[in-house]
Amino acid sequence: MNARIELHPQAAPSAGPGRRRALRWVLGGLCLPVLGGGAALATWPRGQGDAASLSQSPQPPQDVCRVAPLQSWTPALGPDPLAARLPPPDARCPVCGMYPARQPRWACQLIYRDGAAHFLDAAPDLLLYLQHPARHAPGYGRGDVARVYLPDAGSAEPRWIAAEDATVLVDSAWPAAAASPMRRGALPAFAEADLARQLQARHGGALWSFARLLALPATQWPRSLQGLGPHH
Repeated sequence: MNARIELHPQAAPSAGPGRRRALRWVLGGLCLPVLGGGAALATWPRGQGDAASLSQSPQPPQDVCRVAPLQSWTPALGPDPLAARLPPPDARCPVCGMYPARQPRWACQLIYRDGAAHFLDAAPDLLLYLQHPARHAPGYGRGDVARVYLPDAGSAEPRWIAAEDATVLVDSAWPAAAASPMRRGALPAFAEADLARQLQARHGGALWSFARLLALPATQWPRSLQGLGPHH
């Protein structure tokens, strides 16, 4: 039975049947949503100081990354749960929300002891992630990290190297770095230190082992990377 406001005959003695029907329609249209749950009033403009407007703010678009889920290991990924793997198409970078699979040659990955993995779009975001793993993977900490992989920038195909074996080129003018998701500050990593030295000789910059970066406090990183260190 539909709820509506009935007008008392004495409230509008001069109103004809047509006017009464019109008033019922108008008032019923305003009142029914309230009785049905207030759906119409949820879209009514409110003042900035209205607390209700804050609690009923519109939902963010679907492409906003609030929490990037971990990828669990399954036997379909290979026999070794700690081995590097291709980023799945729907994986999101937990730091910036980008899709690492769209540029796998720059995608880094971090694998926990239980085989769960996060994929990051480039090495600077990996450094940010490692400052506070629990912020991006609740329930996990630095001690739960089993493997960290960086993409080999010297390889024509996507190929990953263990972070402890990687040499990174910092602050160079290497043109290929401009194609990375991070543009400048891409931190290309190399499995072959000789190739890294050749590129440094041509394009400048400084060579660091990624393991050394992780071992030092952020205040001792190259100046261009210090902004990636913990802020609180």
